[in-house]
Amino acid sequence: MIKDLKEMVGKVLLVGLSYENEHGVITEQTEYCGTVIGVENDCVVVKPSDVDQCAVLPLILDAYEKARPGVYSLRANGKTVKDPDYTCMFIVTDEKEEQ
Repeated sequence: MIKDLKEMVGKVLLVGLSYENEHGVITEQTEYCGTVIGVENDCVVVKPSDVDQCAVLPLILDAYEKARPGVYSLRANGKTVKDPDYTCMFIVTDEKEEQ
């Protein structure tokens, strides 16, 4: 268990995102890997390894875990990541407003 997310700064984070519609059906899944460049206010800032723009993730302590050693395959692009330091997983819900 991670006690202080600031320990992740400078470390490699493997991120998994699942997107679900308003009915709870998963519509898309994506993964990426990057370096944590900051933990500030209520967010974790990650610099993905394959894009120039940083990603901002929520500061939810229970979502972040130390990664188990091994090789992780990214489904989105077929790349592999060897021995990332940390992992996290989020479900993003599309909540449509009723009219």
